[in-house]
Amino acid sequence: MSERVVEYPWVLENIDLIKGDVLDVGCGDGAFTRELVEKGYKVCGLDVDHCPHIENCINIMCDIRRTLLSDESFDRIISISTIEHVGIASGENNVDDDFKAMKEIRRILKPSGAVLITLPYGKTFYQHKTGFRIYDEKRLSRLFESFKIIKKDFFKNMDYPNKSPSDNWVKSDEKDAIDSQDVNMIVCVKAMK
Repeated sequence: MSERVVEYPWVLENIDLIKGDVLDVGCGDGAFTRELVEKGYKVCGLDVDHCPHIENCINIMCDIRRTLLSDESFDRIISISTIEHVGIASGENNVDDDFKAMKEIRRILKPSGAVLITLPYGKTFYQHKTGFRIYDEKRLSRLFESFKIIKKDFFKNMDYPNKSPSDNWVKSDEKDAIDSQDVNMIVCVKAMK
């Protein structure tokens, strides 16, 4: 288990969409993309490495920093634990490419659309040598500066620093997240264009 035990249900609870187009950025093995398709959403899965074949789903293998997707294409854009890797995974060292990704997400989001994004969160911004970022309050604000944040939920791993995957995540508050010294928090953000 991992933080997905919190992230997937949070996205489903906050998607607030009866009909429309959904982009799953960083779809990976397609597990959550399949779940969205099964719930009746019209889904497009996007991943830089690979996109599995999923029935009733469009799969695109490309980089979220520069897609060939049309402007204002999606009602909802979901990114579960992906943005923190953009530009620094696979040996790259493009520290601010998470901002490029968000700019592209904004471009392809419909005017009344919403993004649902989950990220690791802690007291201070940190770029880990293995290819991910830990966001702090300041970096998170910059990341969403061209969006209107309508909801932020914080979750804490109660088993940290145990290195084995855990499903012992509890809802927390921003103060606890800001005070956290360790990488044991995630933030789930819903924002509008």
